[in-house]
Amino acid sequence: MNIYLTKNGQQLGPYSLNQIQAMLASGQAALTDYAWYEGLPNWIPLQQVPGVNLATTQQKRPVLVWIICLLFFTCMPFALLSFALMPLFASGAIPTDETHRHFFQNQNAFDYGLGILNTLLVLVWAVLLFMLKRASLYVYAATLVLAVFSLIYNIAAKDWLHVVGTTGTITLIITWGINLLLLYYNWHLCRKGVLR
Repeated sequence: MNIYLTKNGQQLGPYSLNQIQAMLASGQAALTDYAWYEGLPNWIPLQQVPGVNLATTQQKRPVLVWIICLLFFTCMPFALLSFALMPLFASGAIPTDETHRHFFQNQNAFDYGLGILNTLLVLVWAVLLFMLKRASLYVYAATLVLAVFSLIYNIAAKDWLHVVGTTGTITLIITWGINLLLLYYNWHLCRKGVLR
């Protein structure tokens, strides 16, 4: 059977089933790529082509996914610990300057809830990414939407930029750059068919 693929608007092939298996194993083709062979009325996802062995085409977890997930899983306890320390900063039990202490004293249940929700969404995202699930893209996008809302809220209601100063603002810009790169990487993995 001669199989044709379509990638990036180009028709490629014909390929034998063995060639298709090799392309899937090397990452040159994805199970979500569209395929056609004689007798089909329409193009179908490659994973629906008879004879494509899904077990042998399971892609390995990319090294960058391992690194990202390990980093997030390692940092998660510290993120959760920061919520526990906020009342100690507010009370003065942990010394800090007056501007920061005032900021922590003005935190309420909504602020804590927003922060914890965002942290938990990031944890769900990291688990889904590690499991190579397509839903990780949507969860990370939701996390970023919530983070934008939280940022605007803190700037408007809590004078957050004054609290963090220039160094915090630079850190914020770098953090958002990393967030956008992670979102792009998630999208890229979806497009390549690594995330299912």
